[in-house]
Amino acid sequence: MPIAIHQVQGTVRKGRHKAALAASGAMRNQPVGSCPVWLGDAARAAWGRLVPLLDKRRILTAADEPALSVLCENFAEWQQLTEELRTEGSTYECRTEAGAVMRRANPKMLMRGDAQRRLNVSLAEFGLSPSSRGKIASLPDQPTTNKFSRIGKPA
Repeated sequence: MPIAIHQVQGTVRKGRHKAALAASGAMRNQPVGSCPVWLGDAARAAWGRLVPLLDKRRILTAADEPALSVLCENFAEWQQLTEELRTEGSTYECRTEAGAVMRRANPKMLMRGDAQRRLNVSLAEFGLSPSSRGKIASLPDQPTTNKFSRIGKPA
């Protein structure tokens, strides 16, 4: 039975549930650390914007740092490709063997589409899209005492 059930029921036994208690509170009490040094500038900026949002929603723990780093890198890649396409345009001109001018899609359009798909998956993992927001639950507070432990006892 999960330790949370024992906590609600007031049946936690320190000797029997010591490991489960330690594991349940260990990650919950470890905040996300500082931004990894290996992230690029744009990914660092994304980290700086996302961590306060996710901390406010209480869904981050130290165990989320690798996934959060991937999210920030995906965002940075998508942002860079979007800026490059804005400058270069979505098409380019080239000449056929016959000498005619032909317009082709910029290969960065495909790259940006792939980056967008990866970004959408990463955003959904953290509940940062409208459809995924309700599926992500906040971390519950770590109870210091069992509020049901006094039931049936004199005040």
